[in-house]
Amino acid sequence: MATSPLCSPTQLKEDFRDEFLTCVICAEPFDSNNHKAKYLPCLHTFCKSCLQRHAGKRPKFNCPNCRESIPLPGGTVDNLPNNFIVENLKGYQDIFNFDVGLPCGNCDDANPAVSFCQICGSFQCQRCTDNHQVMRSLRHHKLVTIDELQEKKHNPLMLQQQNCEKHPTLPLTLYCKEPGCKVRSCASCGLAYHRTHDLIDLSTASDKIISDIQLSSGKVKVRNQDLITMRLAVQAMQKSLIDDLNSKQELMKESVQELHNEIDRRYSNAVSHLQNLYQIEMNRLTTNVEAIDFLSAQMISARDFAKKACATNNHTELLTSQSHILDRLNELENAELPEMPLQSKFGFSKKHDAAIESVKKSLQHLCDVETLWIITSVRHAADESTEV
Repeated sequence: MATSPLCSPTQLKEDFRDEFLTCVICAEPFDSNNHKAKYLPCLHTFCKSCLQRHAGKRPKFNCPNCRESIPLPGGTVDNLPNNFIVENLKGYQDIFNFDVGLPCGNCDDANPAVSFCQICGSFQCQRCTDNHQVMRSLRHHKLVTIDELQEKKHNPLMLQQQNCEKHPTLPLTLYCKEPGCKVRSCASCGLAYHRTHDLIDLSTASDKIISDIQLSSGKVKVRNQDLITMRLAVQAMQKSLIDDLNSKQELMKESVQELHNEIDRRYSNAVSHLQNLYQIEMNRLTTNVEAIDFLSAQMISARDFAKKACATNNHTELLTSQSHILDRLNELENAELPEMPLQSKFGFSKKHDAAIESVKKSLQHLCDVETLWIITSVRHAADESTEV
């Protein structure tokens, strides 16, 4: 299968970070037991132990990151899908640690590994390697030397061959596209149970899924750009609101200078009223910005997960998790964007009479403030913000 430019082994090695293999809640490294990496429908990942504490005995819980409501399949955290990206990174971590030596994963002697068995899925010392070559039950296993792994930068998990449960000696090389199936199959099962179905090569199926994920991810990126444009427009409104506040407040000050002694109380009330209106409008726009940021963060997070999923080149896990990833990307792709708020300005009117004898009587009408709605296009506002 062709490797995506985003998924080269060299790039993965350069981008590798230990924190990718650490739970963000408990800061413990992911393992294969209590701290097994589990990902949620929103594509955020946490360890099994932290999710169990967080979910408790409830059938649903909120994601610790984005607060999205998460139903527990079968009522237990164990049924949440494992994060195969973490497993893949751990496989690369083993390659990076070849220089310090890896122990045999097949026996208890802890002898240094010299090969990796694609069928056993574990590293083998020299003695275990020799046993594979002489024992009849192990002769069909495929071994890759440590030197070959280092030279080609192979991920051992990607080389691990999964065989058919019904035919243990036959590898799973086919994928059934039939709507009622969508399963992997060996050649024998394909002939026996999927003869009339649409069967394709496993790597071809994986290529198609990667293409679908990347296409959907690109659409989410475009949608996120719309959010960024909207955010710039709202920020431009905020700046305009502040400028309008300053301008109108200055006009109010000029107006009250003529009758300073008599209008202190009314002026103070008017300013307070103006500030209250300003705060209401600023809170309204800030709430809109927060809604934009929240949806944008979900889109960025989902795209990052999808990118890493495609980067693993792990056909088996990618096919198993395709629906979770595509469902999330499709959900964000069609997500309703926050409603664009109306532009607001403050109105000011000077209403007192010129006659000095009428001043006290007219103080209650000295000045008023109100919100004036102005409909502004998002693109125009965003362009203005960019020019500023």
